Amino acid sequence: MDPDTRQNPHHPSHPPSHYVARSAEDLLALVAPVIGFEPTESLVMMTFGARRSFHARVDLPAPDLVRGGPETFEEHWCGTVDSLLEPAVRHRVQRVFLALYTGRDDRRRARWLLRRFREAGVEVIDVLRVHEGRWYAACGGGGVPDHGVPFDPTTHPMRVRTVLDGLVVQQDREAVVASLRTDEEAASLVAPLLADEPAPTAEVLDALLERLVGGPRPSAAEVATLVRATTVPALRDRLWVGAERATAVHLEPLWAEVLRRTPAASVPEVAALVAFTAWLAGNGALSWCAVDRAREVEPGHPRAGLVARLLERAVPPETWEERRAG
Repeated sequence: MDPDTRQNPHHPSHPPSHYVARSAEDLLALVAPVIGFEPTESLVMMTFGARRSFHARVDLPAPDLVRGGPETFEEHWCGTVDSLLEPAVRHRVQRVFLALYTGRDDRRRARWLLRRFREAGVEVIDVLRVHEGRWYAACGGGGVPDHGVPFDPTTHPMRVRTVLDGLVVQQDREAVVASLRTDEEAASLVAPLLADEPAPTAEVLDALLERLVGGPRPSAAEVATLVRATTVPALRDRLWVGAERATAVHLEPLWAEVLRRTPAASVPEVAALVAFTAWLAGNGALSWCAVDRAREVEPGHPRAGLVARLLERAVPPETWEERRAG
């Protein structure tokens, strides 16, 4: 039930905050850009009116839960909804837009979803269902035909505008997951270097990061140096405590590249750092996938768990700057 959350970040590849949606289709066109990928079998929530708005996506209960019996499905459905409602209430969100990406037309549960948010004091702009190039009124009615309305978000002016702004939307969540998988051949070149690689000094680490951010692809030796730094407590803490939002958006792709070339034993620390950097950059989808990558190797990894809690609670990245300043 862990939602992929994305804040409204100052990220050059994210939709700028001055985008104004005037219709349900405008909002649907922006779903993939604000989430980071094209959602499937998902419940998406876009929030408005909070001090810091955020957007989130969570997997819908799997169809096999239906076969497991109504109680099993209802339990998971309630958990799915609450995983989005709870942070919305905590952050005092005024309005939400909800979209169900699924072929299952379940108006009873859609109405329950609508009622659940309203009872919590959150205004619901609309609840739509999207499937195979059409959108539907998830609760029925509203003048929307039962056969739905044809809709191609990729050609919508809002989406075209995000493309012109340089935003890359992944095909699906699996594509985000794949972007963090180990390149075994590249990792095999780094592994022997790690055995002999001494820990860099703080000055060497800072200089290396400065050279590589937005620069050349790191060599195997440079990857080994960066991986080694994550295993030394003082350097690891420097990478975390010294992180800033302004640089996180540039460090995110670098650490993702390092993770792809990291030998298995060192994956958890690097993956946790990718998760933290992505959270700071406002990229909740990548952050969650990096948390999962760390937990694949070390289920109880503490720093991955820390980032998971930040994501679950939809903690705004801006709070990191505020705490550092305080």
